[in-house]
Amino acid sequence: MAFDYSDLQDYGGVMTGSEIGTIRQPEVVEGDYTDLDYGVVVPEGLDDVTVSDVESFNSENNDAFVRLDQYVLDLDDDVFYVDDHNHALAGWLAASNENVLEGDTVLLHLDDHYDGEMPEPFFPPESVGEAEQLIGDMIQINEFIYPAEQWGLVDETVNWGVENKNQQLLHRDFGESSLILDLDLDVFNGVESPGPIYRMIGGLMDEADFTTVATSPGYILQEEALTHLENIMEKR
Repeated sequence: MAFDYSDLQDYGGVMTGSEIGTIRQPEVVEGDYTDLDYGVVVPEGLDDVTVSDVESFNSENNDAFVRLDQYVLDLDDDVFYVDDHNHALAGWLAASNENVLEGDTVLLHLDDHYDGEMPEPFFPPESVGEAEQLIGDMIQINEFIYPAEQWGLVDETVNWGVENKNQQLLHRDFGESSLILDLDLDVFNGVESPGPIYRMIGGLMDEADFTTVATSPGYILQEEALTHLENIMEKR
């Protein structure tokens, strides 16, 4: 599959209702976002992970919330920052084809949700265009791990936070396996003393071969999510 880091530079679709390649996504937002420069900044880092001043509108529950200005790929640390979590899958595809991930790969999924549901039947993508069409179109925010396993990107998935936020569960030797750290910042919902978890996740980021971070608009306030992210980075 011809999909690598350079493809992520033009990877869009972070705002539901915007263009993904030439594929129009379902309209669930108010306003015109076609003028937004909503791609990926390469090779910038955390300083470019900022919240937009444009509100998205979810017609299902009548909630308005902001999203990230753009998705950011930090080439120095191999970290891909997104808001809608299913777009982490695009980063995993790119990392695999850049040979960042080699051999058996463990996905360490830190999230307040399972995200392992099975999407509707689809054919595996053969190009970046097809991948972009699938992600956010047929592969939703709760069902992107299953395709990663089916495509051979992930050999084992370890879930943390969905049912148990016991810090000891994250102390594990991953051996020779490549490690994807997949962090959804809504995992901090309900956590009263996050300091030890900041340190633990910071250490895991240093250990991981590739990291994806999702800010999950609609599930946690974006300003709060970025505060958690900044605190994690300070503990690395």
